[in-house]
Amino acid sequence: METSCPTCDKKLGSTPCEGCRGILSILKEVESVPETSLVQSIKQEILKLHKFQVSLCTEVKKKASIMISEINWQTEKTLQRIEFDCLAKAEELKSVLEFLKSSSTQLFNKSIYPLLRFEKDIQPVKFNLIKLNYYRLSFGFPFLKFLETCNLLTSRVKPLFSGILGNEIDKDELAFNRKLTADSARQLSVALPYFNQIASLTLTSNMLAKKEANFLFSSFFHLKNLSKLKISNEITEGVSLLAGVFPKLSALKTLYLNCGEFSSKALSDLTLSFSYTPEIESLSILGTNLSSNSMKKLSLGLKKLLKLNYLDLSGNKIDQQAAESLGSVLSLFRNLGTLKLGSNALCKDGAAHLTQSLAYLTQLKELNLNSNYLEDKGVSEVCLSLTFLLQLKVLELQDNTLTEASTTKILESVNENIEVLNLSWNSIGSQSIYQFLSHFRNLRKFVCYGAIPENSLKTRRFNCSLYI
Repeated sequence: METSCPTCDKKLGSTPCEGCRGILSILKEVESVPETSLVQSIKQEILKLHKFQVSLCTEVKKKASIMISEINWQTEKTLQRIEFDCLAKAEELKSVLEFLKSSSTQLFNKSIYPLLRFEKDIQPVKFNLIKLNYYRLSFGFPFLKFLETCNLLTSRVKPLFSGILGNEIDKDELAFNRKLTADSARQLSVALPYFNQIASLTLTSNMLAKKEANFLFSSFFHLKNLSKLKISNEITEGVSLLAGVFPKLSALKTLYLNCGEFSSKALSDLTLSFSYTPEIESLSILGTNLSSNSMKKLSLGLKKLLKLNYLDLSGNKIDQQAAESLGSVLSLFRNLGTLKLGSNALCKDGAAHLTQSLAYLTQLKELNLNSNYLEDKGVSEVCLSLTFLLQLKVLELQDNTLTEASTTKILESVNENIEVLNLSWNSIGSQSIYQFLSHFRNLRKFVCYGAIPENSLKTRRFNCSLYI
């Protein structure tokens, strides 16, 4: 019986690879023994043993390769963060000099030194090559006082510096809505390290340039107690740097990103970073492109977030191919309570890919599939899963080109305890509306804008808010 090594593909009798030499040499010896049923069984067991050895070694190499790639990625992001931190401080010192050109204030005053404080602690550790315990580049208190005295601070962040100087830095939440410009964003990056106890940070509709956004994100490294981060700004190029900070944000539970379309690299970095934030319970990624290959990348990262109970991927151009990738991971989130996939491009085929996974989400209370071109066939596919969602309270199917044909399917599939139903901008007639209102007795809110009901329906009293 001629055998070969599955790893090196060398025939028995030639020189086998180092890893297989022992077992294959024993197998060669056994082959010289006269053939009996016992000998045959022993040969088969030796072959199984060899196969097990090869599979085990292959898996170890694969896992090691993944670890090495993650270590390389973490190293790259750490170096990038250090570079931005140092560059940010240099830029801020430069802005001081530019201010002093038109000012009589003397910079070389001993009372403002030291300008900077430098701290670091870097140690090699087992299995991780280098562990950066911490490093800190921060301005000394005399220099912060000097900045405030010179009126270099914008009005948006000046209260933060006053809090630092007065040792009042115990805020739990910071929010900047349309307040930050390029200058104030850089100044905020100086102040944030002193607010390392904050649990929530919101940045919405601010005028952030690419460089200033990067400086700001580098300061997130100090926010180790941050549990909620909401960013709604066009900062697509800054997503990679933001992802690089996530290894230090292990307490993060809520992440909201509406940052425009990510580059392929930014999405890959974000996906890898989820390995460091396994406590995330609420994830919203809006307004980017998650079609096909992009969703495959994101799905790999979502597998790390098994505690998710809120997932919003609205407005991401998710098509039927992307829906297939998403469907492959959705069934993992057994505690998911809210799923929002509105304003994508699922169509009827994409709905079919999601059907099987949706059936596993038995704790789901809210499902939003608005504006997905599902049509009657797509909703019919979704309804196959809705039968299993006994906890569902909110169902949104607005603007899906539905007709009267979908009425029966929805009535048969959706549990009678549903409280909110939205069927606006579909071709739903007055008779169907009456059927829904009569069947779902626990409805608190029924929305069906765009319908043309009969007058008798308009005046009929129901125990819910009716919007038609």
